[in-house]
Formats: sequence, C-alpha cells, structure tokens
Amino acid sequence: MKKTILSLVLSAFALVGFGQITSSSISGVVKNEKKEVLAGTTIHAIHVPTGTQYKTVTNKLGVYVLPAIRVGGPYTIHATYVGYKMGEVKDVNTLLGVTSNVDLLLVDEKVALKDVVVNSSRNNIFSKERTGASQQFSRRDLQNIPITGARTIDGITKYNPNGNGSSFGAQDSRLNNFTIDGSQFNNNFGLGSSAQAGGRTGASAISLDALEQLQVNIAPFDIRQSGFTGAGINAVTRSGTNEIEGSYYQSQRDNSSNFVGNKANGVPVVASKFDEKVSGFRLGAPIIKNKLFIFGNYEQLERTEPGTTWFSTGSPIATGTQVSRTTYTDMETLSKFMKDKFDYNTGAWEGYSNTNASKKFLVRVDWNINDKHKLT
Repeated sequence: MKKTILSLVLSAFALVGFGQITSSSISGVVKNEKKEVLAGTTIHAIHVPTGTQYKTVTNKLGVYVLPAIRVGGPYTIHATYVGYKMGEVKDVNTLLGVTSNVDLLLVDEKVALKDVVVNSSRNNIFSKERTGASQQFSRRDLQNIPITGARTIDGITKYNPNGNGSSFGAQDSRLNNFTIDGSQFNNNFGLGSSAQAGGRTGASAISLDALEQLQVNIAPFDIRQSGFTGAGINAVTRSGTNEIEGSYYQSQRDNSSNFVGNKANGVPVVASKFDEKVSGFRLGAPIIKNKLFIFGNYEQLERTEPGTTWFSTGSPIATGTQVSRTTYTDMETLSKFMKDKFDYNTGAWEGYSNTNASKKFLVRVDWNINDKHKLT
C-alpha cells in the first residue's frame, strides 16, 4: 500500500515537471520622473476576481518579474518605494504562456504635478514579435466564437490561419500535442484522423465551457514548448472566483429543420436521419473569500447518425441515390448462411444508425495558501 501511494505521488510530480506551460507572467521596469531606475521597489500584484496576491522586488536594474501567475485577469499592480507616491496600473490581463510587460513610473512625494495625459501605442506583450507563430484564445473568444457542429476544441482551433483546426503546418493531426492544465490528452493509439483523446468519436475530452484560455503554438521560440511537429495546443481550465457565477446551455441539431437541403445541383437528395443534443452547466463560487475557491462543470452529448448511407440493389428500404452493386438478395443469403452455419448474427447492413454518448465533468479547487504558495 505504501509503495502504491509513493508511486502515485511520484507520478503526480512527474506530470507537473514534464507538463506544458499552464501559467502566465508579468515583468517590467520601475523608474522615477527623471527616468532613473529604482532598485528595491516593492511590487504587489492582485488578481482582482480571486484576490490572489503576488509580491516581488525590483533588482539593481529596476526590473521585476512575477513568474507562474494565474492566467487571465484583470490584475491591479502596485509599486511602492520610500519617498515616492505609490504607482498603480489597473486592468492588466495576461495570456497563457506569454509575459506581459508593465512598466511603472513613480513620482516623488514632494513634487506636485498637474494632470498628465500619456498616449502610447506600445504593446504590453513582451517581445510579441519574437515568440514564434502562435495564437491565444481568451475566455471571451471561447464564449463568442461561432461554432458549427460539435462543441469540440477543433471548432476553436480551426480559426488559426496556419491550419484547419486539426492539421497545422501541413502536418498530420496526430503529430500535434494537446494538453489540459499541463497533462497530455492525445490520441495515443493513433486511430482516426484526430490527435485529441476522444476525437475519433466526435467528442471532446473537456467542455469548452470549462476552459479559461486556449493557446495554439506552431513554431514557438520558447524551449519549454515541445513534443510536437504540427502544433502544441495548450488549454487551462477555469477556476472559481469571489463571485458566484454559472451558466446552463443546451443545443440540438437534426435533419427535421428547414436548414437541411434536399437537392444537390438539382438532383434530389434524401437526408439521412441524425440527431444531436448537447447540454451542460458550470458553477464557480468562493468557499472562503480570497482564500479557497471551487469550480465545477458537466456536459453530456447524445448523438444518433447513420451507420452507412449506402443501400444494396433491390433493397426494400432504399431511400437515397447511393445504391451499391451488391444485391439485397446476396446480402440476405450471406447473413442467413452465417447464422445457420456459425450461429453468428451479422446484424443490419443498411438502414441502421450509430449512437454515441459522451459524459464529462470537471471539478477544480484552488487554495491561496499564502503570498508565495498556491495549490490547485
């Protein structure tokens, strides 16, 4: 028993140690009004939705770095130094695996300045042009991007200009690397054309409603991004906040609506029967304000679709134009032979449907132990 527990603990550390990037970072320079760097300035960043705090001090060059912080935001950043008024920057939002650059200017307490309006076009992403071909999908993007068909990761990543959602850089989709919170969710058997776990069944390993951000890396310069030839797709999950919030959603599509065509270039086409229902909910809440949070998500998918759209010649149930050269009589004779000779039931060879059900849930707890230690 002790060996089993030790193995589980070591496996957990291995997942953390060799996982992909799951956090963001903030860096910048602190100067005074004379453009002199201020070494030893105390930096205090607060993740507003959860009250999570991060602290550091600037080095001798006036540079500070806040590594491994929560993805998203907004953040409020304070800078304090003896003899200077506190500097503050609000509404800082971070992206997955990207360092946001936030510089601060401190004013001497003895200097009285009039209101100053500063106009700048500088991007707050540190060295954005040098991070390689990549794209970030924020929570807002995940909620607002239109998705046709199943609610899967491919429905979002297809908006990346370097691929079609599953294949990137003209590489086979099975050469991608997909991670959720640093853990791999790849199609390790290599069956089908999808690189993601569950992709061949038309389902997803996780609900889109449970994601905070999604990142697609094609050719990153960051050596921490590895293990793929096509694309590195990293996702991080949502967490609870100080506000109780949730949602419920349901969608359905079938061939009974007027949106299903019945002709192709003037040729009548009979649409095969299909039906898909997706429903789910999410809920995030604080257990202890600014300290302990919980988030939960559940989603289920039920789909019925044709197993085949072909019919044998002479079939009494043929409804479409896709007719095989094999006759209905031959198929019926073969089926009867297998039953009589080997007691094997071949089942239907036409006019049958495949059913698929997918149920997935996620529960996440976040604990702000102190300013230096966080546990998820």
